[in-house]
Amino acid sequence: MAKKSVSDASVHIDGLARLRKDLKAAGKDIDTELKRINVEMATTIISQARGNARGRMESKSAGNLKPMKSAVQGGVNLRATTGVPYALGAEFGAKQNAVRHRSTGEYHGYNQFQPWTGANTGSGHFLWPAIRQIDVLGEYTELLDNVVRDLGE
Repeated sequence: MAKKSVSDASVHIDGLARLRKDLKAAGKDIDTELKRINVEMATTIISQARGNARGRMESKSAGNLKPMKSAVQGGVNLRATTGVPYALGAEFGAKQNAVRHRSTGEYHGYNQFQPWTGANTGSGHFLWPAIRQIDVLGEYTELLDNVVRDLGE
């Protein structure tokens, strides 16, 4: 049985681990196929996220998204790197006009980011909305059905 989490950001499919084990025992190369569909699903989400990005900061951050390449789980990596150190701020925003204390004085800052979206089901500016916009459960189930059908032939 497949189910979405409360945040609608992850999908857990009951029985997938058992299916993987049984197909491996039958000599089927399930891991290659699971990795392929996990990357395919992540790529779909990344494409939507890039379409959601607004402005230079969000666009560069969305351009830095990478699919996880794993047979055990799928996902999208959003990391702050040397070239895009502001990726997390671009995705989640920041509290506006927060007082910052520096050796040069006190000033209001963090306004380079959009307002903080919170840590609930409405969070994010480009990646998390993409996850909510796509029928991850339906699309992943369809990809998985196709794999199982092809391996059974």
